[in-house]
Amino acid sequence: MTRAAEKREVRCYSGAATGLTEETLNFAHFRAVTSASGSASHDLDDGSIRRDAVDWAVTQLCIGTVDWAQIPLRPGDATLRQIRSLSRRASNWDTHGAVAVDSGGIENAQSWLRKAIEAVGEKQWAEPLVTASADGDVVLEWWGAGQKKLTIYVAAQLVEYVRVWGKDIHEEMDDGQVEDPASFVSLWQWLHGG
Repeated sequence: MTRAAEKREVRCYSGAATGLTEETLNFAHFRAVTSASGSASHDLDDGSIRRDAVDWAVTQLCIGTVDWAQIPLRPGDATLRQIRSLSRRASNWDTHGAVAVDSGGIENAQSWLRKAIEAVGEKQWAEPLVTASADGDVVLEWWGAGQKKLTIYVAAQLVEYVRVWGKDIHEEMDDGQVEDPASFVSLWQWLHGG
């Protein structure tokens, strides 16, 4: 069942009609309540849920229905989960001889992603397509207006980009290293029309 389709009936475990009190509301208790209800609490275990999401979910607990697709996550949380899931790709994951995704690349991608979001700004952030290269790098990809595309390749010690704005690989494409968050901001601005 997809997260968007998941709805579970739950009971409010607080004596108060409005829900759990501030003193008793903590992530451990919230996880216990959601686990007792039979719902999927794995989305909460990595600390990605925000305070406003907890407030919303507690209200929903007292009403009786939790729609997990409505719980707001921080920008990048879905991408971080996808990056972590790349660790399950063993050698030959694509059946064409691809290298297993490097654990150092996964760690670097997670760290780099948080810095990139901070540099760009949470309100401007858009989640990328996440995949892996045949060489074992983490690949993040965004599309902009027209034919603009930005692809970031993250290895254990290196972050590189490929920027495309047309079909001609000699005249409408370039690449290089992403040295720091500021250099990513300029790529982001290019992608979004700046």
